[in-house]
Amino acid sequence: MKQQILRNIGFSGVIIALFFIFNNPDSGWAQVRSGAAFLKILPGSRQQSMGYSLTGSIDELHAFYANPAAAGFFREWYWSGSYTKWIADIYNLSLNATKRFSTPLSRKTHITLGLNYLGIREFDSTIRQQPSVSASDVLFAVSIGTPLSFISKNMAMGTNVKYFHSELHSYSAHSVIYDFGALWRTNRFRFIPGFLEYGILSAGASITQLGKPLKYKSMETPLPMTYRIGAAINFGSHSGLQFQLTADYQKVRDENGRFGVGSEISWGYRFSLRSGYNFDDNLLSKFSMGMSIRLDDQTKITRGVVPRNHAMRIDFAGLESNKLFAPTYRGTISNYPVSPEPFDLLYPVQNDTFDISTLHFTWEKAPDPDLYDDVSYVFLLEKNDTNPLENTRLSQILTGAEKGSINLFSAINKDLSLFAKDTVVNFDQSVDQLGYSLNHLPAGDYYWTVIAFDRDQHCQFSTTNIRHFSILYPDIEIKSLKFEASPWITESDTQGVIEIEITNNGDLDAKNILVTLTASQIIASN
Repeated sequence: MKQQILRNIGFSGVIIALFFIFNNPDSGWAQVRSGAAFLKILPGSRQQSMGYSLTGSIDELHAFYANPAAAGFFREWYWSGSYTKWIADIYNLSLNATKRFSTPLSRKTHITLGLNYLGIREFDSTIRQQPSVSASDVLFAVSIGTPLSFISKNMAMGTNVKYFHSELHSYSAHSVIYDFGALWRTNRFRFIPGFLEYGILSAGASITQLGKPLKYKSMETPLPMTYRIGAAINFGSHSGLQFQLTADYQKVRDENGRFGVGSEISWGYRFSLRSGYNFDDNLLSKFSMGMSIRLDDQTKITRGVVPRNHAMRIDFAGLESNKLFAPTYRGTISNYPVSPEPFDLLYPVQNDTFDISTLHFTWEKAPDPDLYDDVSYVFLLEKNDTNPLENTRLSQILTGAEKGSINLFSAINKDLSLFAKDTVVNFDQSVDQLGYSLNHLPAGDYYWTVIAFDRDQHCQFSTTNIRHFSILYPDIEIKSLKFEASPWITESDTQGVIEIEITNNGDLDAKNILVTLTASQIIASN
């Protein structure tokens, strides 16, 4: 009976081994030296279609498997699911999600959770003499990536902690695995105005699959520790052509080093074509290809599917067939934000008071997650000495816009009294805060806010929404009025001396006070 079970296990192993032998003969023959070949397969259709060359890439969720530091430049949040149909009955399922948190290292630290599963469906190679067998690999990942703001906001580091569990019928093995990576990118720079407006360069390096060897029964098998180095070039414009070129070099334990390159051409983020080439010496196809479609809230058709300020991207990737294997395909669906990122109002602070009439307002920059988009700002100020915040016109407009009951820009244009400034446009990514000055503000209570919006009018309100401040005013009062009549009757206009005592009960100094006296004639009668 034991021999029959081993036959089943052995046949399962042959299927898996054949796949990885043809994919990389060195790794196949080196199983006595390094195992867990599943760890070499990175999830995500975009990675597959670009030759797995995303070590130096930015703005791709699955890149953290190749370089944990990629999470340092992720969008505010992100989730993705991927499915792959490999050869025979082998399939792969991947689920990943990330969220930004504020930490002592950076306000843009990301924690990413990942689940990656490889399964072989049950089969029987003993002509029903023994029960069916199956095999599976599962990988749980927790990743932390953060910009190194205390050094440079263009540098990021990251680490992955992963739990790997492998089963082959009644045999199993597991290991805790660690990855480390670093990533650097330039600020966005001007490239070719009117065609490819902006450019971004990035480069990264990582070491992955560090951990204790696997032991299924008695012999230990090392993990496929991998060194990676890669770079990426991005050029494009918001509503036109966009290009990405990537290149990677990776060295897996006990294997020869290999290069991979990838390319992507897109039109306005909405449609992309990708291709990749792997220079590894294997028996599978070296050429990969893929495409993606992005659905957003810019058309009436997609608004019912995609929420406001969100986008959904659907990716497909494939390896061409050859004499041994049919084509393999992978599909991925991702959801992420496309509006400017959250920002805060800096000055004046809430309920501040001033005894001056000139103020300089400041707020944080709100970057846009789309690489080639631009952010503009509208500064709004309302003077309201009688109504509480919830009854101000400014509050009514913002509340209606959040609920979707009114169009924000139409409402502002109808109430031009709220405009304190024309739109301010910022292209300089090195600026961390923006500002605007106002002069000769009269005394009273004020409410102010800033709205950030991109070229597609995706809006982002400040995290504090509306702030209140006051400009103090003098409180002039005539405390006493005395008239001392002249004892002499003369023909002059002066008939005595008037003494007026004036006090200021307010908090603001009063200057150049003008006092006007009005004389009236009183006729007394008996």
